[in-house]
Amino acid sequence: MSANESQRKITEIQTRLVGHSEPWQLVGSKSWVISGIDALTLFVLARRSDGPPQGPGSLCIVRVPLRSAGVAATAPRAHAVMPELPHAGVDFHE
Repeated sequence: MSANESQRKITEIQTRLVGHSEPWQLVGSKSWVISGIDALTLFVLARRSDGPPQGPGSLCIVRVPLRSAGVAATAPRAHAVMPELPHAGVDFHE
């Protein structure tokens, strides 16, 4: 699950799911996902562009293969608490 955005609470999610029908696009970034698994499928918490600005119905979870077009992972870095579990950030572009 990829929900984290640097310095934001879950109610302040900025990553957006854009579109009204397929193909939808994710736009934004997440600060923490497990890295080192090439075939990883992400479950991304995003704000719906066609939903209310906040509250019920404003957020959704989107299933995205890490190797999808428009998805770019940053370089892996060690976690201070669990260095054996490297993590990275992920950027989503239209």
